[in-house]
Amino acid sequence: MLMNILIVGNIIKDTYLDFPSDLFETGNHGRIFLDTEFDEETLYYKNKESVLSGACIIDEVLKNFKLNSLLSSEQNLENHKYDCRYVLKTGNTVKYLTTNSCGRTVFLTPETKPDWIFIDRSARLGVEALEKLEQYLELHKEVKLAIHTNQTTCGFLYQADDFTAKEVARKLYTRAEMILIAGKNLESNLQKELNLDDKKVFQITPTMITNGEEKIFLKRNAKIFQTHLTIYSIAAGTIFAALSSGWNVNRALRFAKINIENAKMNRTLNIDKLYSRLRTSLKQEDNLRLIAKALTADFKGILAIDESKRTIRRKLKKYNLPETQKTQEEYRKLLVTTPHINEFLNGVILAQETVMQKLANGQSIPEFLAAKGILPGVKVDLGLEKIPNQINCRTCGLEDLDYRLSRYYSLGLRFTKWRAVFEVEKDLNIPEGGDKTKYKRLGSLCEKGA
Repeated sequence: MLMNILIVGNIIKDTYLDFPSDLFETGNHGRIFLDTEFDEETLYYKNKESVLSGACIIDEVLKNFKLNSLLSSEQNLENHKYDCRYVLKTGNTVKYLTTNSCGRTVFLTPETKPDWIFIDRSARLGVEALEKLEQYLELHKEVKLAIHTNQTTCGFLYQADDFTAKEVARKLYTRAEMILIAGKNLESNLQKELNLDDKKVFQITPTMITNGEEKIFLKRNAKIFQTHLTIYSIAAGTIFAALSSGWNVNRALRFAKINIENAKMNRTLNIDKLYSRLRTSLKQEDNLRLIAKALTADFKGILAIDESKRTIRRKLKKYNLPETQKTQEEYRKLLVTTPHINEFLNGVILAQETVMQKLANGQSIPEFLAAKGILPGVKVDLGLEKIPNQINCRTCGLEDLDYRLSRYYSLGLRFTKWRAVFEVEKDLNIPEGGDKTKYKRLGSLCEKGA
């Protein structure tokens, strides 16, 4: 039987204006500024794209899960006007331009009784619509309620200071079977204020989704621009669609992660593609578990021969050996071809320049190690870079990491090492008995860019 969901929310028309980076300046703390002086000069943008968002994203996600959804705003389209929002963007940073008086969200009694009513965070409900919604739910107790909102009790209200509307909203929160709270952090005033049951609350940030017991981390689709508001809507819609379709919490969160990381502008994945990618992800996790067990089996160790060029030259100089590329290769060849090495090692971490190094028998070092039953790995960070006007350094290598990881896997490498170094404040309270030289060393590493 097809499940019916009534979405209560506003349709928003987002217009993205993509500006070239050379129009912007970077200020303190990395904040980006656009010169908007009204000097009668023309300001050019690179690209423009308009999409429907808000409740439309939820509607699309539900339909991709093969659920029958209806937008409350579509019931009265003749009188409906889109809420318009302009998104000024450069790179992955945005600024929103929108009206301070969004359109009121209507609630019309549905002709077909829904299984769920979903109040979206785009909704702007006045007290009249809220009371009508509450009365409908009171008459139809079998209809379930889900709420997607921000971190305040007035998230979907037309007027935040309307006391009567707030009281009705509180009752709806208590009545709801599922609450999806979106915000930039996990500190939800809403959950604390209303003492909501943890089991029915899901918290969504731009980098993580959790319901207290399950937790999953997100990364944005690097190829497709996504605002944090888009991430909230895709996550909330996917979690709701999965749970209402009978999937468990773990699978619902995984579907949300996959949808966010693979969605395109104004287009999310359907359930068949989500499930296919989920199976691939689960298989990859099984492989990771096998690799972790192999690296820690039989009380054997892991050998790190991933010294930077600076470090290995210093090491060779100490023993009066030529600091040449050939000597470095001979040194690493000597280590990996040590007789019976497989009796003591489960893994070897290689430097990136060692990955393609060939041995006398024609094998690459990763191939040679794998033939011995030793897992080859590689250090993937690209060293440190000093951040202007900052204490800490930046660890390089994230920009093309996906490409390099795919290449390394094809070459037989099966695990990685990533090193980051942090400057420690001078007034740090070192634990009693702590090694003071260790803290000094952290600072010196950063200064030298080792």
